[in-house]
Amino acid sequence: MAHVSGVVYDPPAQDLPYLAVLLHEGQVVASRAFKSPMGAATFLKTIVPQLQAKIDADKYISNAKKKKTKEKKTKEKKTKEKKT
Repeated sequence: MAHVSGVVYDPPAQDLPYLAVLLHEGQVVASRAFKSPMGAATFLKTIVPQLQAKIDADKYISNAKKKKTKEKKTKEKKTKEKKT
């Protein structure tokens, strides 16, 4: 399972915003600025599970397609072997 996580970074200076950073397998996917750490945390609590569910669903669909393709190739190979 691909891992999705998020982190809130405090601003290095008073006039800069808090950053909500979204990570996928350790790589930055997106970041968004917020006026408060609570806003950033709330955003991540919402988006991280949604993104994880999307990635898991896409991976499931991709694996199902690969399995179907493999089964089709195996069936074609067996049909071809019967003909020869």
